[in-house]
Amino acid sequence: MAWAINIKSENQSAKRVCKLWEQVGKLEETPNMLSHNYPPYITFAIYDEIDFPLIKDVTQQVFQNRKSITILFDCVKYFDLQNLVLWASPSEVSSQLEIHQELHSKINTALCREYYRPQKVGAAQARLA
Repeated sequence: MAWAINIKSENQSAKRVCKLWEQVGKLEETPNMLSHNYPPYITFAIYDEIDFPLIKDVTQQVFQNRKSITILFDCVKYFDLQNLVLWASPSEVSSQLEIHQELHSKINTALCREYYRPQKVGAAQARLA
């Protein structure tokens, strides 16, 4: 079973992203992001085969002392798929990069889908979808 490590946003900043989704949704046959009925999120890793206890232990270690995470975004980008997927590109100075590195220092990066591996990380790596 595949597992993902992500965080979701349900605060004021999420409302701004959802408003953008609404605007883009008006240009789509079916509003893609709104149809998911899920708040904006950032994915740090996806593992196709990994033990859940390992993911649970590592995420607890990495997030246990973090009350909040501040992430700044440089621009809005998109995935050129059948259904448009917008994502906000995080700034290189965001705490998201530190979290990403810490997670991957505790789990074998070869287990992670290539797109989310640390060597791929840059402003375009973590996605706010």
